[in-house]
Amino acid sequence: MISRFPILAMVLVCFSCISSRELSSDSLIGMFYAKQSAFTRGTYVQYTLELKTDNSFYFEIRGHDYSPRCEGKWDILYESNMLLLKCEENENQYEMLSSGYMSEREHRFELINKNKLKYKDVVLKRKK
Repeated sequence: MISRFPILAMVLVCFSCISSRELSSDSLIGMFYAKQSAFTRGTYVQYTLELKTDNSFYFEIRGHDYSPRCEGKWDILYESNMLLLKCEENENQYEMLSSGYMSEREHRFELINKNKLKYKDVVLKRKK
């Protein structure tokens, strides 16, 4: 009788290799977007993320009276299935005090698949 454990282990390894290939850096390049209802009736929060080929990014969260944004470098953390954004430091004190400054300097997105990323409670979808 053949033990089922080695067969199960081989199947799991094959599937993990397939998903790792699917979520390579090249497959994530592009624009991602989400729109979510805000607290105030009739207003929305819009999330925009652009991942570029040189591993740079642009990330913006646009609300009723604020629009923090940042630019920097991104990387895939394969061991935790996450996308890590590291914002560049901004030396401009006026911008740091404005509604356009994003105080969090690192952001983590869960990699759902090459067309969907989850940021906190929000799922951003690839813009076509």
